[in-house]
Amino acid sequence: LAGDKLNITVQLFAQAKDAVGTSETQVEVQSGTVQVIIDSIPELQQLTVPCAYAVDGKLVDNQELVTSDCTIAVLPPVSGG
Repeated sequence: LAGDKLNITVQLFAQAKDAVGTSETQVEVQSGTVQVIIDSIPELQQLTVPCAYAVDGKLVDNQELVTSDCTIAVLPPVSGG
């Protein structure tokens, strides 16, 4: 239906969690891709590391279309030993 919004849960890890200040946030968008969701969270634009993304536990690229009630995980590179 026109006007319906997608409710997306975004899980944040490592540098992404530090940038946003929380481990999970909710985003509402009309439609779009993983990149549209990431772009809707201004703090993530400050990250200087390339991140991987997973939708509902499956690794995807940033052009993957999202569906309502899905969960996107933002996965910065692992550091340390």
